[in-house]
Amino acid sequence: EELAEEVERINKEVTVEEFKSYFKRKDESTESSPSGRHIGHYKAAMANDDLVDVIVSMLNIGLITGQALDRWKRTVSLMLEKDTGQPKLHRLRIIQLFEADYNFLLSLVFGHRLMTFARKFCKLNESQYGSMSGKQAQSAVLNKILTYDLIRLTKQDAATSEFDAAANYDRILPANAMIACQRLGLAKKPAELLYDSLVDLKHQVKTIYGLSAEYGS
Repeated sequence: EELAEEVERINKEVTVEEFKSYFKRKDESTESSPSGRHIGHYKAAMANDDLVDVIVSMLNIGLITGQALDRWKRTVSLMLEKDTGQPKLHRLRIIQLFEADYNFLLSLVFGHRLMTFARKFCKLNESQYGSMSGKQAQSAVLNKILTYDLIRLTKQDAATSEFDAAANYDRILPANAMIACQRLGLAKKPAELLYDSLVDLKHQVKTIYGLSAEYGS
Protein backbone atom coordinates (compact mmCIF):
# COMPACT_ATOMS: atom_id res chain seq x y z
CA GLU A 1 0.00 0.00 0.00
CA GLU A 2 2.83 2.39 0.85
CA LEU A 3 4.57 1.52 -2.42
CA ALA A 4 1.40 2.25 -4.40
CA GLU A 5 1.02 5.60 -2.68
CA GLU A 6 4.61 6.56 -3.48
CA VAL A 7 4.17 5.62 -7.15
CA GLU A 8 1.03 7.75 -7.26
CA ARG A 9 2.94 10.64 -5.71
CA ILE A 10 5.58 10.45 -8.47
CA ASN A 11 2.95 10.93 -11.15
CA LYS A 12 0.62 13.43 -9.55
CA GLU A 13 0.14 16.80 -11.20
CA VAL A 14 2.28 19.79 -10.30
CA THR A 15 0.70 22.07 -7.71
CA VAL A 16 0.74 25.84 -7.37
CA GLU A 17 2.42 25.45 -3.97
CA GLU A 18 5.27 23.42 -5.49
CA PHE A 19 5.74 26.01 -8.23
CA LYS A 20 5.89 28.90 -5.76
CA SER A 21 8.19 27.04 -3.37
CA TYR A 22 10.68 26.31 -6.15
CA PHE A 23 10.89 29.79 -7.63
CA LYS A 24 10.78 31.53 -4.26
CA ARG A 25 14.16 30.04 -3.34
CA LYS A 26 15.76 30.45 -6.77
CA ASP A 27 18.30 33.24 -7.24
CA GLU A 28 16.91 35.71 -9.77
CA SER A 29 20.38 36.34 -11.19
CA THR A 30 20.76 32.67 -12.19
CA GLU A 31 21.22 32.37 -15.95
CA SER A 32 18.46 30.37 -17.66
CA SER A 33 15.85 30.23 -20.41
CA PRO A 34 17.18 30.69 -23.95
CA SER A 35 13.76 32.13 -24.85
CA GLY A 36 14.27 35.06 -22.44
CA ARG A 37 11.68 33.92 -19.88
CA HIS A 38 14.16 33.82 -17.07
CA ILE A 39 13.65 33.20 -13.36
CA GLY A 40 12.83 36.85 -12.63
CA HIS A 41 9.70 36.64 -14.78
CA TYR A 42 8.39 33.66 -12.81
CA LYS A 43 9.17 35.37 -9.51
CA ALA A 44 7.15 38.37 -10.67
CA ALA A 45 4.33 36.10 -11.85
CA MET A 46 3.86 34.76 -8.33
CA ALA A 47 2.21 38.06 -7.38
CA ASN A 48 -0.77 37.06 -9.54
CA ASP A 49 -2.51 33.79 -8.65
CA ASP A 50 -4.39 33.62 -11.94
CA LEU A 51 -1.15 33.87 -13.90
CA VAL A 52 0.46 31.15 -11.78
CA ASP A 53 -2.57 28.91 -12.38
CA VAL A 54 -2.12 29.31 -16.13
CA ILE A 55 1.60 28.44 -15.96
CA VAL A 56 1.02 25.41 -13.72
CA SER A 57 -1.83 24.20 -15.96
CA MET A 58 0.49 24.41 -18.97
CA LEU A 59 3.11 22.32 -17.17
CA ASN A 60 0.50 19.72 -16.23
CA ILE A 61 -0.71 19.51 -19.83
CA GLY A 62 2.84 18.49 -20.76
CA LEU A 63 2.89 15.80 -18.06
CA ILE A 64 -0.52 14.48 -19.08
CA THR A 65 0.02 14.45 -22.85
CA GLY A 66 3.75 13.72 -22.98
CA GLN A 67 4.29 16.63 -25.38
CA ALA A 68 7.16 19.07 -24.83
CA LEU A 69 6.85 22.71 -25.80
CA ASP A 70 9.05 23.85 -28.68
CA ARG A 71 11.02 26.20 -26.40
CA TRP A 72 11.79 23.24 -24.13
CA LYS A 73 13.64 21.67 -27.07
CA ARG A 74 16.35 24.29 -27.13
CA THR A 75 19.46 24.62 -24.98
CA VAL A 76 22.41 26.98 -24.78
CA SER A 77 25.83 25.60 -23.77
CA LEU A 78 28.47 27.74 -22.14
CA MET A 79 31.68 27.27 -20.15
CA LEU A 80 32.29 28.40 -16.59
CA GLU A 81 35.62 28.77 -14.83
CA LYS A 82 36.19 26.32 -12.00
CA ASP A 83 38.86 28.72 -10.72
CA THR A 84 37.68 32.33 -10.93
CA GLY A 85 39.99 34.44 -13.06
CA GLN A 86 41.89 31.42 -14.40
CA PRO A 87 40.22 30.26 -17.63
CA LYS A 88 42.41 27.21 -18.17
CA LEU A 89 41.07 24.72 -20.70
CA HIS A 90 41.29 21.74 -18.34
CA ARG A 91 39.55 23.73 -15.59
CA LEU A 92 36.41 24.74 -17.46
CA ARG A 93 33.06 23.04 -17.06
CA ILE A 94 30.26 23.06 -19.59
CA ILE A 95 26.71 23.73 -18.46
CA GLN A 96 23.52 23.72 -20.50
CA LEU A 97 20.82 26.31 -20.01
CA PHE A 98 17.23 25.13 -20.31
CA GLU A 99 13.96 26.97 -19.84
CA ALA A 100 13.36 27.88 -16.20
CA ASP A 101 9.86 26.37 -16.06
CA TYR A 102 11.10 23.16 -17.70
CA ASN A 103 13.96 22.99 -15.22
CA PHE A 104 11.38 23.22 -12.45
CA LEU A 105 9.44 20.33 -13.94
CA LEU A 106 12.55 18.16 -14.29
CA SER A 107 13.76 19.06 -10.80
CA LEU A 108 10.44 18.19 -9.20
CA VAL A 109 9.50 15.01 -11.05
CA PHE A 110 12.90 13.48 -11.73
CA GLY A 111 15.24 15.15 -9.25
CA HIS A 112 12.95 15.03 -6.23
CA ARG A 113 10.06 12.59 -6.61
CA LEU A 114 11.91 9.80 -8.44
CA MET A 115 15.08 10.13 -6.38
CA THR A 116 13.07 10.08 -3.14
CA PHE A 117 11.38 6.89 -4.31
CA ALA A 118 14.69 5.30 -5.33
CA ARG A 119 16.37 6.13 -2.02
CA LYS A 120 13.43 4.73 -0.08
CA PHE A 121 12.69 1.54 -1.98
CA CYS A 122 15.67 0.72 -4.21
CA LYS A 123 18.43 0.60 -1.60
CA LEU A 124 20.89 2.85 -3.39
CA ASN A 125 24.46 2.21 -2.38
CA GLU A 126 25.69 4.35 0.50
CA SER A 127 28.74 5.29 -1.57
CA GLN A 128 26.49 7.10 -4.06
CA TYR A 129 26.97 10.84 -3.60
CA GLY A 130 26.12 12.32 -7.01
CA SER A 131 22.64 13.82 -7.32
CA MET A 132 21.84 12.86 -3.74
CA SER A 133 20.21 15.49 -1.56
CA GLY A 134 21.78 15.84 1.86
CA LYS A 135 25.15 14.60 0.63
CA GLN A 136 28.17 16.68 -0.33
CA ALA A 137 31.12 15.94 -2.58
CA GLN A 138 33.40 16.92 0.31
CA SER A 139 31.90 14.14 2.43
CA ALA A 140 32.87 11.52 -0.15
CA VAL A 141 36.47 12.73 -0.11
CA LEU A 142 36.57 12.92 3.70
CA ASN A 143 35.15 9.42 4.13
CA LYS A 144 37.72 8.06 1.69
CA ILE A 145 40.63 9.69 3.54
CA LEU A 146 39.37 8.51 6.93
CA THR A 147 38.89 4.96 5.63
CA TYR A 148 42.45 4.82 4.29
CA ASP A 149 43.79 6.30 7.52
CA LEU A 150 42.03 3.63 9.59
CA ILE A 151 43.33 0.87 7.33
CA ARG A 152 46.87 2.17 7.64
CA LEU A 153 46.72 2.73 11.42
CA THR A 154 45.22 -0.69 12.12
CA LYS A 155 47.60 -2.32 9.62
CA GLN A 156 44.82 -4.21 7.84
CA ASP A 157 44.91 -5.67 4.37
CA ALA A 158 42.46 -3.90 2.12
CA ALA A 159 41.53 -3.34 -1.49
CA THR A 160 39.28 -0.69 -3.00
CA SER A 161 37.86 -0.09 -6.43
CA GLU A 162 36.54 3.15 -7.84
CA PHE A 163 34.61 3.98 -10.97
CA ASP A 164 34.51 7.60 -12.13
CA ALA A 165 32.06 7.80 -15.01
CA ALA A 166 33.51 10.92 -16.63
CA ALA A 167 30.86 13.00 -18.41
CA ASN A 168 28.44 10.17 -17.72
CA TYR A 169 25.32 12.33 -18.03
CA ASP A 170 26.29 13.18 -21.59
CA ARG A 171 26.50 9.49 -22.47
CA ILE A 172 23.12 8.35 -21.19
CA LEU A 173 20.83 7.07 -23.95
CA PRO A 174 17.43 8.81 -23.57
CA ALA A 175 15.42 5.69 -24.43
CA ASN A 176 17.26 3.55 -21.88
CA ALA A 177 16.99 6.29 -19.26
CA MET A 178 13.22 6.50 -19.68
CA ILE A 179 12.89 2.72 -19.37
CA ALA A 180 14.87 2.90 -16.11
CA CYS A 181 12.65 5.72 -14.85
CA GLN A 182 9.49 3.79 -15.66
CA ARG A 183 10.93 0.83 -13.76
CA LEU A 184 10.96 3.13 -10.74
CA GLY A 185 7.28 3.95 -11.20
CA LEU A 186 7.29 6.90 -13.60
CA ALA A 187 4.20 6.97 -15.80
CA LYS A 188 4.54 6.67 -19.58
CA LYS A 189 3.50 10.24 -20.48
CA PRO A 190 6.04 12.09 -18.28
CA ALA A 191 8.70 9.76 -19.69
CA GLU A 192 7.58 10.63 -23.23
CA LEU A 193 7.77 14.33 -22.34
CA LEU A 194 11.45 14.16 -21.40
CA TYR A 195 12.30 11.81 -24.27
CA ASP A 196 10.52 14.08 -26.75
CA SER A 197 12.52 17.11 -25.63
CA LEU A 198 15.87 15.29 -25.63
CA VAL A 199 15.67 13.64 -29.06
CA ASP A 200 14.59 16.89 -30.73
CA LEU A 201 16.93 19.12 -28.72
CA LYS A 202 18.54 22.00 -30.62
CA HIS A 203 21.88 23.26 -29.30
CA GLN A 204 23.59 26.63 -29.37
CA VAL A 205 26.97 27.62 -27.93
CA LYS A 206 27.31 30.92 -26.09
CA THR A 207 30.64 32.75 -26.02
CA ILE A 208 31.78 36.33 -25.49
CA TYR A 209 30.96 36.87 -29.18
CA GLY A 210 27.33 35.82 -28.83
CA LEU A 211 25.32 32.73 -29.78
CA SER A 212 26.30 30.25 -32.45
CA ALA A 213 23.96 29.11 -35.18
CA GLU A 214 21.45 26.51 -34.05
CA TYR A 215 22.25 22.86 -34.66
CA GLY A 216 20.65 19.52 -33.91
CA SER A 217 21.34 17.04 -31.16
